[in-house]
Amino acid sequence: MTCKLIRKQDLPAFLKSLQSAHVEFFAPLGKNDEIDFSRVEKADDIVFDHRNTVLPPKRFLRPACQETGVIEKDELVEAEADFPATVIFGVRPCDAASFTRLDKVLLEGEYADEFYKARRDATTVVALACDSVGENCFCTALGSGPASSAGADVLAFDLGKNLLLETHSPKGEALLSEHASCFAEPGKGDLSDREKRGADAAKVAAGAALPGKEKLLAAFHSPAWERVSETCLGCNVCAYVCPTCHCFALADEKRGGRGRRLRVEDSCLNRNFTAEASGHNPRPTARERMRQRIMHKFAYAEDLYGEPLCVGCGRCIENCPVKIDIRETLSGVCQ
Repeated sequence: MTCKLIRKQDLPAFLKSLQSAHVEFFAPLGKNDEIDFSRVEKADDIVFDHRNTVLPPKRFLRPACQETGVIEKDELVEAEADFPATVIFGVRPCDAASFTRLDKVLLEGEYADEFYKARRDATTVVALACDSVGENCFCTALGSGPASSAGADVLAFDLGKNLLLETHSPKGEALLSEHASCFAEPGKGDLSDREKRGADAAKVAAGAALPGKEKLLAAFHSPAWERVSETCLGCNVCAYVCPTCHCFALADEKRGGRGRRLRVEDSCLNRNFTAEASGHNPRPTARERMRQRIMHKFAYAEDLYGEPLCVGCGRCIENCPVKIDIRETLSGVCQ
């Protein structure tokens, strides 16, 4: 692991160095509750004190709508899986950890997602450790934490006027090496400050444990599913803001004599998600759909990938229009 220091006032020089190397740079930009990852034109606009962005950085690797091929003379020509070198800066540890979950789903199976792989290979993730946590954060319950390096190529700590950077992958080493003129060696004070901040955040983040897989599987036929799902609107917001949800549908369209195939984001909470051509739907009500979503994330995924498909970012809780809390849902059905 390599440790380097960069002064925030030197971030414009770092941005210029990336641009000279034809590397695209994205970071949290915006104000108040509208902070999101955007292309950085001025390094001074980067937001450091955000709790989390509105949408997860997953969309850089798995866009909500992606063209996978064009239709020419009634034949499908697959699109090239190509993506420019990119740095995503300021990713919170929960979101960085989500990439490790997506890797297991989209890269380690029999059929790897070539579009995801191309974007993943071209992207360097610079995570930013959390100094505080929100009321809806529960990352520690999912094996992560406010200073976790899982999924990060570089982990950054905000020391006020400076950022301390730690490398955690060959891509992270390459980033700091190729732009070495932008960085300095940290002092003992910087390293001790990093340790204190990480320890303080971990104490604040410690929370109650979630029910385990066996308990959840035992609750498959629980009547509580009816109660916990009765307020769900089926709007799918929780899936669209989730950093690990990855379901999609395929759609072909033709405009102006040109056809194309699109992969568009979908959700198991969508009432038509499992509808068959015959008209039969094995998950006809919100009860079955809610149960499938929770079971898949916290039980089935453990069997398939060894860990839940949730990182405790809290976006589903914050954005649900009827205030469904996934932690309460888990506790409610497992009582």
